[in-house]
Amino acid sequence: MKRFVPILLIAFQATVGPAFADKVVRISVAINGGNVEVRAIDFRTMKPHVEPISSVARLQSVFFSLECFVNSDCETLKAEHEQDLKTLGPEELVPTLKEEGEKLLGPFADLIDAADEVRFQIDWSLLKVPFDLLYLRDSPVFVSKKISYTVGGPGRVQQAPSRDWAGLLISDQSADPQRAILDIERLFPRSQSFDVTEFELSRLGAMEPVDFVAISGHGFVDGNGDGFIELGNGERLQPGSLMALRPKLVYFDSCNLGISAAHLRKLRDGGTVYAVAPILSNEAGDSSTATIKAFFSELATGVDPITALFFARSTLYERYASDDIRTMLWRSFPFRVYQLN
Repeated sequence: MKRFVPILLIAFQATVGPAFADKVVRISVAINGGNVEVRAIDFRTMKPHVEPISSVARLQSVFFSLECFVNSDCETLKAEHEQDLKTLGPEELVPTLKEEGEKLLGPFADLIDAADEVRFQIDWSLLKVPFDLLYLRDSPVFVSKKISYTVGGPGRVQQAPSRDWAGLLISDQSADPQRAILDIERLFPRSQSFDVTEFELSRLGAMEPVDFVAISGHGFVDGNGDGFIELGNGERLQPGSLMALRPKLVYFDSCNLGISAAHLRKLRDGGTVYAVAPILSNEAGDSSTATIKAFFSELATGVDPITALFFARSTLYERYASDDIRTMLWRSFPFRVYQLN
């Protein structure tokens, strides 16, 4: 079978429009036939730049190279068209990210420099492409800029958290050995917390709506984007299980749930504004504990989830800077925040 080489269409404009007043540069990425179109939106005119490159495949190779580094069962995450993606060695990761960063984000460098946040608006088919790992100059863009993702359309709703928020907290000790999820109750005292062995899905039908849900449990996602989180007594948290609670924010400390299209679609349909989850198989405890603590501590001060995750990831990037490149990115990078509504 012949493989097509995607044409990357990059478009940008020097004149900043009124929408840029919020200091967010919105970059849309979409597959259009045999092409991949990348645009800096919110501008009056578009000046296209076209390159015949395979950047999306190379970035997916980076994703699977990090996933396979920690997950021997990583092949189960590959869709049929992804089976022949190359696995990169540690010495290839940074050169690849720098080269593709120059191609994909280089034309937007001035806009990104002037922005506080980069928002990637992507197709559902691109969940496994880590655009925020691309390097601008000497570091990944997620270290220097707040990052958010929207899928299938722009996210417009804003939610300002407060300590009055009520949450549902569920922790599996084998996934959350330091019980960071249960500690969130100290920051948000109106929350209810449960060990996974004590929680049954039947409780959800009787519960009042909550402001947020935070769950640490073992996550499983297949190549088609379906997935679940293991609960106690053989139960599974399936896509749509949380819809009755109508949470504004959902935080999954569960492997790969950030690439589960099924979960993200159901959360969007249920009105959830922000979803935070790892796109990789994340560490049980340690770096994931540090992410939870940093994220929710910031959230409790009233900052939005996009800012809170930026603080958490940039802090972990510095903390693990002495690790080898694969370990450092696995520990600092894996969580992603989606603005779904």
